Amino acid sequence: MGTETLEGSQPKNFFGSELRDGKIYAQNMHVCVEERYPTAYNLGCGGKLWDGWINVDVTDEADLKADLRKLPILSDSADAVAAIHVVEHFVFWEVEPMLLEWKRILKPNGKMIIELPCMDKVFGYVANCVNNHNDLMPFMTLHALWGDPGHKEDGMTHRWGWFQKPLVAMLEHVGMREVKVCEPRYHFRFRDMRIEAVK
Repeated sequence: MGTETLEGSQPKNFFGSELRDGKIYAQNMHVCVEERYPTAYNLGCGGKLWDGWINVDVTDEADLKADLRKLPILSDSADAVAAIHVVEHFVFWEVEPMLLEWKRILKPNGKMIIELPCMDKVFGYVANCVNNHNDLMPFMTLHALWGDPGHKEDGMTHRWGWFQKPLVAMLEHVGMREVKVCEPRYHFRFRDMRIEAVK
């Protein structure tokens, strides 16, 4: 997982992702590259456990086994929460109340970090390929839209695709401040988006 095949000779780096033997490797798939916080939660961690963070998911390997839509965590207790490739696994109408729940556990001025596939980039890529009669790479299209079927797991299916403006607007609507779109640090920088906000 986390590699895709490219044809022909390629440079060794492609927008943050390493290229080796015609394959592109996702960046920081299992490594935390966030700042350190006194109390921070890695929400929807899956098997990617971050040192120094409390890893939360419905899986047994998480530090805290919990539904991300109703967290057994005190209000105003977290300095930061991060959800890396999590939001797209929930249907649209679940996301706003879930963001409110994540906001609830943050301390005033606590930081929320979200990364996920960016439909602005995906649709731009599709349009470019169609206009130039290029083949579409699944990790830039089908996997970004619906998830990688290689997981063979219902929970890994994507249930909604997000463009930047609607997600920024939703974060502002739930009361997050200083909402900004940043350079992604995980998976594929040229396909994904990162949004940071403050409570």
